[in-house]
Amino acid sequence: MERSGIDFQPLVGSTSLIFLGLCALLALYWSWRSSLGLTGRQRGILMGLRALLIVGVLITLTGPSLRKERVRRIPGKAVVLVDRSASMGVADRQKSISQLLKPEKIERLSKDYRLQFQGFSDGLEGLDPTALPPAEGRDTDVLGALEAMKSHLGEQPVAGIALISDGVDRRGSFRRPEAEQRLKALALPVTVLLPGEAMGKDGGVELLDPPKLAFVRNTFDVTLRLRARGLAGERLQLSHHMPGVERQSQWVEIESDRFEKDLKVPIKPVRVGRQVLTVELSPTLGERQLQNNRLEIPLQVVRDRLRVLQVAGEPTWDVRFLRRLLKEDPGIDLISFFILRTHGDSNAVPEQELSLIPFPERELFVEQLHTFDVVIFQDFDFAPYSVGRYLRHVRDFVLENGGGFVMVGGPRSFTEGGYSGTPVAEILPVELAAGPADQRFFHPRVSAEGHPILDLRPGQPVQGLLDGLPLLAGHNRLGRPKPGSTVLLVHPEHSETRPEPIMVASRMGRGRSLAIAVDSLWNWQLPAAEAKAGSRPYYRFWHKALRWLAGDLAYSRLQWSGLPERHPSGEPLRFRLGLKDPQWKPQAGGQIELVLEHKHEAKRVVEEQTDTDGWAGFQIKDLSDGVWSLKAVARADGAEVAQLEGVVLVGALGPERRQLGPNTAVANAISQATGGKVLNWHRHDLEDVPWRQVWTERVEAVEWAPLWNKPWMILIWLLPGLLGIFLRRRWNLA
Repeated sequence: MERSGIDFQPLVGSTSLIFLGLCALLALYWSWRSSLGLTGRQRGILMGLRALLIVGVLITLTGPSLRKERVRRIPGKAVVLVDRSASMGVADRQKSISQLLKPEKIERLSKDYRLQFQGFSDGLEGLDPTALPPAEGRDTDVLGALEAMKSHLGEQPVAGIALISDGVDRRGSFRRPEAEQRLKALALPVTVLLPGEAMGKDGGVELLDPPKLAFVRNTFDVTLRLRARGLAGERLQLSHHMPGVERQSQWVEIESDRFEKDLKVPIKPVRVGRQVLTVELSPTLGERQLQNNRLEIPLQVVRDRLRVLQVAGEPTWDVRFLRRLLKEDPGIDLISFFILRTHGDSNAVPEQELSLIPFPERELFVEQLHTFDVVIFQDFDFAPYSVGRYLRHVRDFVLENGGGFVMVGGPRSFTEGGYSGTPVAEILPVELAAGPADQRFFHPRVSAEGHPILDLRPGQPVQGLLDGLPLLAGHNRLGRPKPGSTVLLVHPEHSETRPEPIMVASRMGRGRSLAIAVDSLWNWQLPAAEAKAGSRPYYRFWHKALRWLAGDLAYSRLQWSGLPERHPSGEPLRFRLGLKDPQWKPQAGGQIELVLEHKHEAKRVVEEQTDTDGWAGFQIKDLSDGVWSLKAVARADGAEVAQLEGVVLVGALGPERRQLGPNTAVANAISQATGGKVLNWHRHDLEDVPWRQVWTERVEAVEWAPLWNKPWMILIWLLPGLLGIFLRRRWNLA
C-alpha cells in the first residue's frame, strides 16, 4: 500500500525565517502607507497581492516536498495458549489438540493473523505446534499464565487469546474474589476451547494435605477428595489397605452428575519404615479413565514411643533397676510384670481377696503381643506359669512381625530356665550350652568396639570405660554364636576353642535378638560407678540396645543411599547399599541380594558385591508402574548379617491427572470477564474463535520530491508580485 503527503524541509533556519517574516510585515506596512492616494478597493487589491507574494516566498523558504511512503499493514497477534499440565495428557485429549493444531489449519489462520503459540502449566513455556511433547506438567495456573502472556505482549495489537484447556485450576485462583478484576485487567478477549461435557463416565480419588509423617500404632486421618462425573445414582466402594493392616472399605452414594465430596479415612499403621497406603475406588462399567480410581500414598512411619514388655521371674536388683530406668524414660511405654504367683497358688482363697493377680499370659502373648516393639525376658522361667504354649508366638513376633527380643541372664534364664529346644531358642543369637553358671566376678572384654549398642561414651574407647566400672557378678554359660551374629562382649577367658560370649546380637528373620548372659548390669548405674565413668553407661546401653532391637534404621548394618519414594516411569532406578562389618566399619566383599516384587510382575533378583568402601551400586531398568517392594539381604563369609526393606512408587498418577475436567465454571468466568467465548473443541477449531481485526502499519520505504524548486511553484508565488506591478503602473503609481 502507498500513501503520499506534504512534508517541509526548511531552506533556512527558524531564526532567519522569523526575521524574514518580520521584514515582510514591515514591507507590507510601508506599502500600505505609500498607497494613500488610491481608493480603498485599489489599496486592498494591492495589499492582497503583496501578501500573497510574501506568503509564497515564505512557503518556498520552508522547503515544501512531496513525501511518498510504501506502507505494509501487519495483522495483530493471535495468541494460542495450550495447557500442558498432566490432566491434558490423556490420549483422547492429546488427539483432540493435535487436530486443533493441524498444519493446514494453522496455515489458513496465519494468512490473516500473526500466530504465537505458548504452552503453560505452572508457568509459560515454549511450544512447537508441529511437535507436541507429552503433557506432564505437575500444576496448573491458568490465571497466572494469562497475566504472564499479557505482560509479554506489552503494547502490541492483539487479536485475542485462544485458551486450549480443560479448565482445571489447581491453584484455586478462580475461587478468590479478586479473580474477576484480574481478568478484566487483561483488556483482551479470551476464548476458551475445552472438551465438551459429553466425555463419558469417570470417577476418581485425590489426596488432600499429604501426611508428612505417621506414627506406628497411632491413628491419624487421611483426607481424600472423591470426584465423579456422569455417575448420579451410583454407589461406589472406597477401600484402603497397607502392610499389616486389613483392607477396610466404605460406600459412597453419588448424588449428582458432577459430584465432589471430601472424606476423612482413619489409618493406624502397625509397622515402622517406608510404606505405601493404597486407596481404591471401585470402577464402573463405561468409565473413560481407570488410572485415577487408584491412589498410592507413600508414608514414613516412625515411633513416637517404644512399647516394651518386661517379664521377670522375681524383683531382683537387676530387674528393679531396669524397670525404674524404663519407667523414667519419656520415650518408652513400659508394661512390666514380676511373676510372684502361679496358677496353683492360693486356690482356696477367693480372687477378690488376693493382692496378686494371675499372670495374664494369653492377653500378653496372643492378643496384645503385636502392639509391642521389644519383649524382655529377665530371669524368667516359663514352665511354672503355663507360658510354654505361647513361646511360638514370641518366636513369630520376632521372625515375622519384626519385633525385638532380649533375654537377660539369671538363675531362671537360658539353659537354667529350660529354654533349650523351645521356639524361643530358635530366635536367640547363640546356641544354648549345658552346664552351671560361672559365679566368678569379672570385667567383660569388648569384641565389637564399633557396634552402636556399645557407644557408651562417645569418642572414648569402650574397653577403658568397662574396666573402670564395677565387676559383673558371674554369668550364664552360653554356647557358640549362631552364623551372622555379632559378639559384643566376651568373658576374659573366652577363646575360639572355649567360647564364653557374654553379650551377642543378631538379626532373626524380620526382627532382632539380643542375649545378655549376666544379671548384674545394674552395677553400672551405681552412683560411684556413674561418677567415675563421667557418663550414664547403664542408661546409654539400654537406650541404644532397645532402639537397635526395635529396628531403628540408624542401627542397621545395611543402609540405603539415594532410594527415592517416587520414581518416574521409563527411567532406570539408581541407588546404593552400604554394608558395615561387625566392628561397624565398611564391609568389603559383602554379597548383597536384592529382591524386587510387584503385584503384576515376576519376582526379580539382583546381586552385587560391596567395594572396598562397603558400597554396592544398583541400576534397575524396565520397572513397570506401581508399587515395588524391595528387600535387601546382606551376607558376609557365607552368613546372613543384615536385612533391609523399602518401597518405591514408580510412575504414580499425579494430582493433575486426578482432576476431572472440564471445569466449565472456570471457562465461563474467563469468557465473561474478558469478553470472549466458550467453545467445545469437538465442534469448533481456531478459525471459529472471534478474533479482533487489529493491525499495525510499517513504513518500508519513503521518497521525497522537493516542490520549492519546481518552475510552476516559482511561477505561482511570482504571479501576485507581477500582477501588483502591472496594477501600480496602470494606476499611475511609481
